Amino acid sequence: MLSDRQDLDKAERDARSREILIWQRYGPVLYRLRLLFFAVVTLAVAYVFSLIYLTAVSFYPGTGSIRPYGPTERPVQASVEECRRIGPVSTHGLGYWWVCRIRVEREGEQSVEAAVGRSIVGPGQIGKVVALNEACHDLERAECGYGKPVPEILGLLYGCSRIIGRAFGFFLLSMVALYLFRAVAGAPTYFLLLDKWREMKNGLGAKRVGVTVTARQGENMTLSGRDEIDSLLRQLDDPVHLERPAGFDYTAEQARFAALVAAVEARFGCVCPVDAGMNVQDASYLGQLEIPAFATATETEIFVRVSNFGGLALLGAERPGVYDDEETRILVAYADWRKVLEILTNHGYVVLLEDALSRPYDGTSDALRRAYPTYPATWFTRYFDHL
Repeated sequence: MLSDRQDLDKAERDARSREILIWQRYGPVLYRLRLLFFAVVTLAVAYVFSLIYLTAVSFYPGTGSIRPYGPTERPVQASVEECRRIGPVSTHGLGYWWVCRIRVEREGEQSVEAAVGRSIVGPGQIGKVVALNEACHDLERAECGYGKPVPEILGLLYGCSRIIGRAFGFFLLSMVALYLFRAVAGAPTYFLLLDKWREMKNGLGAKRVGVTVTARQGENMTLSGRDEIDSLLRQLDDPVHLERPAGFDYTAEQARFAALVAAVEARFGCVCPVDAGMNVQDASYLGQLEIPAFATATETEIFVRVSNFGGLALLGAERPGVYDDEETRILVAYADWRKVLEILTNHGYVVLLEDALSRPYDGTSDALRRAYPTYPATWFTRYFDHL
């Protein structure tokens, strides 16, 4: 039975290793293809919206001058000389529309030719004189629009629809540019700039280093100061038990850690390398997971190491002992940071960064001090290291 169980565990580890290798090889490509797909879909939505928008505004028969801000309209007489039909897709949107050449008679001036679209006049009026309104945007009356008289309220609705339509179209095109920038020009640069902008906007209070996260599910995540961290570390300290506190439920904590790994993998869309179980012996921590670089916004690996004491979880970039808190703040994108914090707090963990653990250990465990006679132990050793 033991041999069968060992064979099963080995098969599971091998399968997981194959998954990790697949994600490491194809994950970055899939990440960029996904963003390119979003860009194409958004561009398609923008194109369809533009056709619908142009179709709707093309039913407006006026000159396009919105009073009291637009140019003054004046009545003119125009003879329809020639018409042609455009469609089914054109600058007027969907459907078929008449664009006609007209000759406008101006009192005391030479007649001018102009084009009128949107089926304001049609082929049935060729050779006839029609009454239209003229709205010119220049003093020389060279750039003019022509249309039928319409109620003022209809003109206001037309102006509002133009503002809303252009704003929404600009938003969609901005989203396309954003997706392309992240996929082609480099998503890490985007998130670093976004991080810095948020920090400038929120001030020094937005920094998230040298602190713990103490919120629980359903609450806002709040950051604690150094005094609160010191108090928590001393409160959890055990003068007798080095690896695990008294009453430690190993099975329950392993189950919670497994649930944490599953939640992180689902949120980041990846397979996380995990070091836990029988691989972690003679240590004050339970296990560690790593979010692969390709799954993060800045393409920087993120690790989470869970302690055996008090549900403490250490969060950092790449691996423990490499970066200080300020460097971690720069390397880990704000969006990834928030996702990891949310998952950890939802699973009941209290999050720390490394600077709070780097000072020499001065707690109650004489056994820990005796174990490190040459190089004094730190609070990191007490809760997150091999002993």
